[in-house]
Amino acid sequence: MEAASKRQRIAERFRLAAQLPILCSQLFTLLILQSTLQLLPVILVTFGVTMQLPALDIPCNLHTAFKCLGL
Repeated sequence: MEAASKRQRIAERFRLAAQLPILCSQLFTLLILQSTLQLLPVILVTFGVTMQLPALDIPCNLHTAFKCLGL
């Protein structure tokens, strides 16, 4: 009984260790996303000032959106 419990604990540790690289990569991705989102207003203002972006036409309703897409 004790040997089975010990094997189960070891298996659980290996399972957790196998998930560690995935969790680290997800954390890294979230950190990059957070820093990008924090810089987004600065980037948009910079490009908006330097390139003078035209106003975007946003469809008012679904009918207009589908019409624009040709559906």
